[in-house]
Amino acid sequence: PFFGNMHIPDITNSIISLYKQKMKEKKHKGHPLNNHTISKGLNYFSAFLKWCEYELQLSTLHPIHINKLPYTRPIPTILSINEALLLIESADAPYNILLKIFFYLGLRNRAARKLQWGDMDWTSKAIKTTEKGNKVKWHPLPDDLLEDLRQLYIASSSIWIFPSPKNREKHIVKLHTIIQRARKRAGITKRVH
Repeated sequence: PFFGNMHIPDITNSIISLYKQKMKEKKHKGHPLNNHTISKGLNYFSAFLKWCEYELQLSTLHPIHINKLPYTRPIPTILSINEALLLIESADAPYNILLKIFFYLGLRNRAARKLQWGDMDWTSKAIKTTEKGNKVKWHPLPDDLLEDLRQLYIASSSIWIFPSPKNREKHIVKLHTIIQRARKRAGITKRVH
């Protein structure tokens, strides 16, 4: 580690600048580190220095000024409607229904994965989710999605709408492989996450 052998009082602004320079030369998986990653590391280090000062009464001899490096967040690539429908069609059952839930209802990953059959209101054609901050929301279901869920319910033996393939007593956790398999089958070259 860059700071591993240094004593807290010996750290100066010039050492912080040297750290930034060294990190710009460093590579991860063949690519140089971006400014955002380097700035995150500096934020952690800044928090560590504050902790040392507060908890251990150790501080640098001179005030340290850690400035973030310039960074512009990349614009995400979004699937077209046709690509999204092709992705859904290319996914294995029952995960095609999960992707349909993402597409139709716009649910967050965690909210969709944790859906239980008890969250369904079959007569109102709606499903309940618990969002961030334990906020409960009801989402109306289109007829084709409702029918897909009804067929899935008939064949299900779990409380989870999408149980883990390894342990049906738990909900599914990882979707990366499922989504990447469907993306490859659909011939979609955009990053899907």
